[in-house]
Amino acid sequence: MKITSISRPGLFLLLLLLTALYIRFGADKPATEPAEIGQERPDRKAEKALTQRARDAYFHQMLRDPATGSIPDAIRTREVAFARTLPRREEVPAKSGVMALFSWHEAGPSGIGGRTRALAVDVANSNTILAAGVTGGLWKSTNAGVSWTLRSDTEEMLNITAIAQDPRPGNRNRWYAGGGELRGSAGDNGGRAFIYGNGIYVSEDNGDTWQLAAFKADQNPNIFDSQYDYVHRIVVSPTNGFVYLAVNGYGIWRSINEGQTFAPLLGPFGLLPMWSDVAIGSDGALVAVLSTGFVENPTEQSGIYRSTDNGATWANITPAGFPVEHERSIVVIPPSNPNVAYVLTYTGESESTGDPFEDETIVFYKLNLAAGTAEDRTTNLPDYGPPVGIMNTQFSYNMAMAAGPDDEDFLLIGGINLFRSRDGFATPAAAPIENWVGGYDINNSVAQYPNQHADQHAIVFDPATPARVWTGHDGGISVTENIAASGTRIVWSRRNEGYHVTQYYHVSIAPEAGDDRILGGTQDNGSPFFRFDPTTSLAGVSNDLSSGDGAYSYLGTDYALASSQQGRLLQYGLDGSGAPFFTGELTPPDAADQLFINPIAVDARDEAVIYYPAGRTLWRYGEEASSLEDWLQLSSLTVPGGYVISALASAARDTGAGVRSTLYFAASSLDAPPLVYRLDNATTATSGAVALTMPNVPSGAYVHEIAVNSADGNEVLVVVSNYNVESLYHSTDGGAVFTGVDGNLGGAGVVTGPSIRAAAILPVNTGMVYLAGASTGVYATETLNGSATVWVQEADEVLGKAIVQSIAARASDGRVAIGTHGRGVFIGSSLLPVAIETIDSHPAATYVLDQNYPNPFGDGTEIGFSLPTACRVRLVVFDVAGRLVSTLVNEEILDAGAHRVAFSASSLASGAYIYTLEATPADGTGDGPVVLTKTMTLAR
Repeated sequence: MKITSISRPGLFLLLLLLTALYIRFGADKPATEPAEIGQERPDRKAEKALTQRARDAYFHQMLRDPATGSIPDAIRTREVAFARTLPRREEVPAKSGVMALFSWHEAGPSGIGGRTRALAVDVANSNTILAAGVTGGLWKSTNAGVSWTLRSDTEEMLNITAIAQDPRPGNRNRWYAGGGELRGSAGDNGGRAFIYGNGIYVSEDNGDTWQLAAFKADQNPNIFDSQYDYVHRIVVSPTNGFVYLAVNGYGIWRSINEGQTFAPLLGPFGLLPMWSDVAIGSDGALVAVLSTGFVENPTEQSGIYRSTDNGATWANITPAGFPVEHERSIVVIPPSNPNVAYVLTYTGESESTGDPFEDETIVFYKLNLAAGTAEDRTTNLPDYGPPVGIMNTQFSYNMAMAAGPDDEDFLLIGGINLFRSRDGFATPAAAPIENWVGGYDINNSVAQYPNQHADQHAIVFDPATPARVWTGHDGGISVTENIAASGTRIVWSRRNEGYHVTQYYHVSIAPEAGDDRILGGTQDNGSPFFRFDPTTSLAGVSNDLSSGDGAYSYLGTDYALASSQQGRLLQYGLDGSGAPFFTGELTPPDAADQLFINPIAVDARDEAVIYYPAGRTLWRYGEEASSLEDWLQLSSLTVPGGYVISALASAARDTGAGVRSTLYFAASSLDAPPLVYRLDNATTATSGAVALTMPNVPSGAYVHEIAVNSADGNEVLVVVSNYNVESLYHSTDGGAVFTGVDGNLGGAGVVTGPSIRAAAILPVNTGMVYLAGASTGVYATETLNGSATVWVQEADEVLGKAIVQSIAARASDGRVAIGTHGRGVFIGSSLLPVAIETIDSHPAATYVLDQNYPNPFGDGTEIGFSLPTACRVRLVVFDVAGRLVSTLVNEEILDAGAHRVAFSASSLASGAYIYTLEATPADGTGDGPVVLTKTMTLAR
């Protein structure tokens, strides 16, 4: 049959079809345990299904438009377009007159990576590799993955899912890339915040720079109506350079002009195949697979097709017995034999349980293209039993396959795990040591295969060295030098150094000025702990504290906390260098109904006190606890039915009767407005929470975060993360009155604004800096002015339009950490004078001047002091000759309590320095100032 045109459904029909698909998006895998725990869970299949459903529900409630119950269609395209209309920091001076509030640095984490869907090795030089994270952009390595450089635009090319090279000699500097993900990482954005592609990008300089060539100029950028919206595969003919696309919804397309325009080839018979794939042989012949369509159609012609005339005509070669209805298939033609093809298919059905996630039906065929025959080899696929020894694709999200370049029977297939066969699975799988080569470890527990992460997305044989194989997975990139090794585990090496595509949910930094420690929770890469020094831009080696999907975290003075999906909480002590060591699981034993990413809070005045929500209930862990399981359930503070506690924050708040520990917490519901509460005396109170009121918050809105001013616990920012709602509510009186401060981030009533996920309040000597983390980057302002607030995009030159999921800020030195969902962590160093941080307003028994910390120190240190009463304070630094070096506090009146001030010595020479505190009671009592002096050492 000859294909000359393609039919397109109307917008309304497509929206209905996509709505029907929502329940299957965002598949995820179970958590693995930290090495110190090492527990196995025999119910892993059931837990995977529960985890995935909890994940979907969490993100959908967090982001959906409450008015419609769904996430606006194509919101990613729309919100980025809107963000381009907002002012950037380099265009707008700050209130203080400076053109920059922060110096921004890309921090890492080093060596972690993240979800990698696209991977290719240069056929001319196998040291050159291109890879892409689904929300992290396109990267290039020229030294076999030892280091990586971002090569894509941070606004337009964050979502690359397919890469291909022109393999013809003389044309190998030409590369093609496409994006868009119908099923997968979009689940992190509520299932329907689809990540659309912009078009086909072309590079003529071996992947260094890219230009948008073919794009949907005549289609609506806000709906799924184009062959460029979801590009699943790109292949280039080795005979003539024609470029072929396999895309969701529109089948197979071809360009005969080096990617400038594309025309349809296969898939226009009213089918609108949900999935398609295409492979090309060394002779230029094509094999394509079309899935069942988006809707049932009696004339649809899903199946397997072959073309030997560059796609002009196609023969249906679907074998007898191949499923009539099926979802995603992938196809491979071995480089050494163009007359053979392998097809791996996820049918969308289950074998016995009725749940296609828990018990998938996978079929596998080998086709002899020359003879026109096929062999069903499904029964030979590996099945080593529960909990994770099966061929499972998680709704087809994890599917990859590759044949050896010099052996048509040497085959690798990937789902959650990576499996190998030396005979194309012509015979049943043997012992795990022979066939199980990646993903989870072959002991069939939840431990990872050494240096090879679960969830396979790309497999590439090195064209120059067939024994070398590269894989892209949820943990980034791995390589082995001997994939054919027998009788032993395959030895893999990770290649993620500088490949910053990690998807963060939460980030924490240590409280002390100059401390370079960072901890946070990430998608399927646990809770990395690492160090980053902005003065050198070097990140230390990371250490995972939780495994699985990391969630909330805490880095304190005496200990650290790391959590994983659905509320599992782990406690870590800190050694003399500040590095964490495992001390035990801290999850309240009777807690239930935790969120997928479950928040925690540590008391702002007493680090020994931890607050933990579980469904409608709060739990508190305090100094009186006798064991890690000794939690107090605060039953009298349970929120109403239909709600779940979704955010909480601790503050040191002046209540009028002294400074008290205050807990702010919020509860969200699917069908009622969110509730916000304030609990004073939170370290001891078991009741008495005060209900706070935010104006005009719609039913179904979700409070994702509460940010407080560390110097004034009466100042609060409440973050509502849904689309098309007022997102930021500000109060300066402990929540008695809230004012919406979205300002220009709200889109002036136009339904295109971003989702706001996070906020921070940073005291500086010029006043305050307010930060908002959005799905289109990070924004800042020094003045909150209700609906007239002007937010300015920060870090646009380094962070771009990455999704900002979390912000951590500390007043002691003005450092800010930004946790992005796809580009790792960024660090901002304040360029404004740092404010004095009041860390506790308990009156001290007497005047105290602390030894600076650290001491000796490098470029910066922190000086702490305590006052028994409000005083006029002068804090100065001298050199040993008595010359004044710096005035840190100049006759300012400070409240009673403990204070910290950062001291930067970047311009000073090494040696001893003297710092002096002069404190005079503000009420005029006493005979004069109290003077205290200490010595510190600067050693570089």
